[in-house]
Parts: sequence; C-alpha cells; structure tokens
Amino acid sequence: MARYPIDRYEHPELPAALRYLRTRAGLSRAQVVVRADGQLSAVYLAQCEADPPRRTPSKAKLDVMLAALGSNRAEFEALLAERPWVRRVAEGTEWDTTPAAVWDRGRDELLALYDQASDAERAELLAFARRARRA
Repeated sequence: MARYPIDRYEHPELPAALRYLRTRAGLSRAQVVVRADGQLSAVYLAQCEADPPRRTPSKAKLDVMLAALGSNRAEFEALLAERPWVRRVAEGTEWDTTPAAVWDRGRDELLALYDQASDAERAELLAFARRARRA
C-alpha cells in the first residue's frame, strides 16, 4: 500500500483559497482544528496554506478542512475559478478612496474620550497629539 494517498487535491492556488476561506470565516488555525474534531492539526493546515504548499491534502482531508471552514467542494471550486483574493484595482486608483469609516470611528472614539477626560488628561492628550504630529 502506498504511504501517501494518490487522490491528492492539487491546484496552484490551493494555499491562497484555504487562507481566504479561513480569514473570511474569521477563524484561527486552532479554531479550524477544533471544528474538524481531531481529524486535522494546526501544523498540517499551516503546511497546506504555505506558499508554496508543503503538503497537499487528499480529497477526503480537503473535505474535512472545507467542512470545518463552513464550506464545501462546490463552493471551493467556484472560489478557485473566481479568485477573490487577487482582486485588482486600476493602476493609480488604489489610493483614491480613504477608509473613512475607520477614521470616523477612531475620531468619534477619541472625541468621546476627550469629553470624559479631566482637564489634566485633556492637556496631556493634546500634548501627546502635538508631539505625534511633529514626529
């Protein structure tokens, strides 16, 4: 009997697709292992996600991974065809839009902290902001 299964799932973008599914689900490798009920290790998953991959899973092991990631083979094949992890922007437009939502949340949080601060804390915060701006 062969040491390694001959039914390996080979695709050049297998690592990227696995990483994409895991990050889309918001899972760490350890969380994926727990969901796989002991049929998978974090080291094995990391080796499959490495670029280039150090391991290629059998089709059965891939199905275990996909189930733990909340996916299935049909969706995985569609993802490999779509390749959402390589979305490209037109040259020069990558800086056209600023992440306003992130800035606004930070600004709102900073304003709320300033409103709650004592006079001494406000003075310290302003001094810090002035130093940071000069740096």
